[in-house]
Amino acid sequence: MLSPIAVAAAPPYLLVASPTLPVTSTADLIRYAKEKPEGLTFGSSGVGAASHLSACCSRALPGSNCCTFPTRNRPAVTDLLGGRIDMMFAPGPVVQQFVQSGQLKALGVTDTQRSRFYPDVPTVSESVPGYESVGWFGLLAPPNTRLRLSKRSTRSLSQRWGRRNFATIWRRWAPNPNRNTGRVRRYINADVAKWSKLVKDNDVQLPGGK
Repeated sequence: MLSPIAVAAAPPYLLVASPTLPVTSTADLIRYAKEKPEGLTFGSSGVGAASHLSACCSRALPGSNCCTFPTRNRPAVTDLLGGRIDMMFAPGPVVQQFVQSGQLKALGVTDTQRSRFYPDVPTVSESVPGYESVGWFGLLAPPNTRLRLSKRSTRSLSQRWGRRNFATIWRRWAPNPNRNTGRVRRYINADVAKWSKLVKDNDVQLPGGK
């Protein structure tokens, strides 16, 4: 078991769709998907990837008919821009320019609260109560790392976060980094349990059979 030191960032994803879909929100998307007998397609970067797990249809679009479409040899956003898929969950920085230019529509943000970077985009959970999907970036040490070394690393991180130029850039991803070792451990354990259950419940066949 790795020794947690800090969760530096936990950015949400954006649910984005082709501008040709006659929807403007997650609720619209759910209604539209239910009305389409042929269903809709989600793009993902591969089985078990965050974009795939975020789009588990039984949770994201309850009662609708849709399927995930893992793309190969090219980014999923390329297929979305090309009209080969209907929608996808993607990191904000990957699709932000396309949303701003009108090439894609942002329907929802996957955190439980609206993002200060996309204040006009509602959360998916406003239409699907309880829905949440965020990625996280953390600093972990080898197992059984001495507490003294972990605390030194935490202090070093705190000093860096205190620097104005570093903090200005990093706050775009993590307004409130978590540096409490106990909370970080509980956060990571809960997240692993959540996604492990989702994989099992949806019979997701992960690469390598794990």
